[in-house]
Amino acid sequence: QRSGNTNVGEASFTWNFKNGMAIVVYRGWPDTTTFLQIKDKASYNKMKAEMDAQDKKQLQQKAKQQQAAF
Repeated sequence: QRSGNTNVGEASFTWNFKNGMAIVVYRGWPDTTTFLQIKDKASYNKMKAEMDAQDKKQLQQKAKQQQAAF
């Protein structure tokens, strides 16, 4: 995928792979700093699920501790 004007202005390029990976290169305007992102969607979703499970566990432990105070 390609968007923007490569000569002047914001521009971005995206390469999507069948394994769920993506590479994104983008540039802003007038700041022409160019950024590279490498996205692993499968690993990100796994990490997010683990973090959500940990948050839920901590919330349950906190509720249990507060309940014991009464």
